[in-house]
Amino acid sequence: MRSFSDISYQQFLDENKLMGSQCRKCGRLAAPPRPICFHCRGFDMAWVPLNGFGKLAAYTCIAIGPPSMIAEGYDRKN
Repeated sequence: MRSFSDISYQQFLDENKLMGSQCRKCGRLAAPPRPICFHCRGFDMAWVPLNGFGKLAAYTCIAIGPPSMIAEGYDRKN
């Protein structure tokens, strides 16, 4: 199986697979995936497919775009 890295995560996304990680010690899920369990601090993690359903925990509204996006034409007018 693939290692836990942003490259592996992107490869799964390129294959149209939404993946998370699950701790083999305590069973907690993490999305986006991480190599260390945030609950028990275990390192024995496994890739698991996610079904696309979940609970929204937070979101951010950005009123002013970063300069790089404004330079590309993404601003308040578009």
